[in-house]
Amino acid sequence: MTEAVHTLEEAAEILRVPYRTLRDGVYAGRWPHRKISERKRLMTDEDIQAVLDLTATQPSPTANPSEFAARTTKANVLALMDG
Repeated sequence: MTEAVHTLEEAAEILRVPYRTLRDGVYAGRWPHRKISERKRLMTDEDIQAVLDLTATQPSPTANPSEFAARTTKANVLALMDG
């Protein structure tokens, strides 16, 4: 069975991030992808999962849920922007 391949636009929709954020991370080499040519990059389902794993944060055992939600959102946005 072949693995699904996505354009960066499709991958950005799946990840729910702006296209430019994903594109910048891919072209900077921060996130896994498949280089088809100098101007074309694709992402597999495995690449998308790797991006999710790289940007995931875990709650501390004593954190309250609303505090965690605020930190997680901010941490994910900062991770996406900074790589």
